Amino acid sequence: MSISNLGLSLCMTLALVLGCTSNVYELKENPMSRNEEGLDDNYSGKPRTSWSTSGKLEAFRSNKRVSLQAQFAEDDVYTVSYSMVAPTPRNATVKAVALISWSIAGNSFTRKVSIGSGGSISAPASAVSVIATDDSGENQAFAALPYDVSLFVAKGVRADRSVPPTLTAGVQPVLANNFINVPVPQGVGVVSVNILVANDTSVPIPDQAIKVFFMDSTANEVLGSYDPRQIEWAPLPPSCDRVVLQNATGIAQDALVTFGIDG
Repeated sequence: MSISNLGLSLCMTLALVLGCTSNVYELKENPMSRNEEGLDDNYSGKPRTSWSTSGKLEAFRSNKRVSLQAQFAEDDVYTVSYSMVAPTPRNATVKAVALISWSIAGNSFTRKVSIGSGGSISAPASAVSVIATDDSGENQAFAALPYDVSLFVAKGVRADRSVPPTLTAGVQPVLANNFINVPVPQGVGVVSVNILVANDTSVPIPDQAIKVFFMDSTANEVLGSYDPRQIEWAPLPPSCDRVVLQNATGIAQDALVTFGIDG
């Protein structure tokens, strides 16, 4: 090959390399636009599938919140996980709740769960908003105790399906030979109830001495009943808006009422 032909060949090769390099450079995207499109943080081009945040709430104060919003690149099943670390020492029970708003196909639905030491809830969605607040009860007599809350969203179904997400109604005292009404939270996905009954004595509770009635207050109708010691999670009838716990033992009882949430 002559020197002139060799030079021409090198120039053509160099031009091709420079041309390819220039094309690659021109195809680079603005990292900010990739994030706005819901792509992952390292700009790999894959849809983002997880979000997280953490913050502090204050026990006995209702003006603080920790929130998280996520817009998903595709409609699918996603899971919200939540946890808190209760402050110590404390002079009363500290509780926190999360209000979760799922959106899909132009519609939205809400779930409310107790945060506790950890839990999760799943739903098909295209977006989700989570707001965590203190649920200990506003009480200026108590010092405001800061505590940590963490929220996490990821694509996929939650692992443990045997126990539903929960919303606790707390411990309800029931006097001897008396009853209590416990309202069922409406519009937050309550599907079942779990009631644990105990007292300060060693006297056994006779069969059928403790009963739970499902009530429709509008129709003033009893929808069903059961012995809470026989069933762990009792499904709620669709129109049930309160449960009545009857204590016919002759001994005061304490009932821990927990609602199961769809998800």
